[in-house]
Amino acid sequence: MKNALIIIFLLASLVACSSPLDRKFSADTFQEDTRALFTELDTSEVQLIMGTVLRLSFQKKDFTQMTYRQLLEHGKGYLDSLGKQ
Repeated sequence: MKNALIIIFLLASLVACSSPLDRKFSADTFQEDTRALFTELDTSEVQLIMGTVLRLSFQKKDFTQMTYRQLLEHGKGYLDSLGKQ
């Protein structure tokens, strides 16, 4: 019984300590996710994620399976491609 409680506590700790960057995008939780992202990232990186979401929405791309980390990397790649033109 004691071991089971320790395992449950450890699992709960892992979930609670997970980075908001590792969450999948969800329109339902985007506002609260954005607030959480501000605690981990600087303003320009959060703005890049928000811009990426907006751009992909306008392009009618499916990004619903992407994490915020993937959206950030996608945005950085997009900016890099603009700089090389």
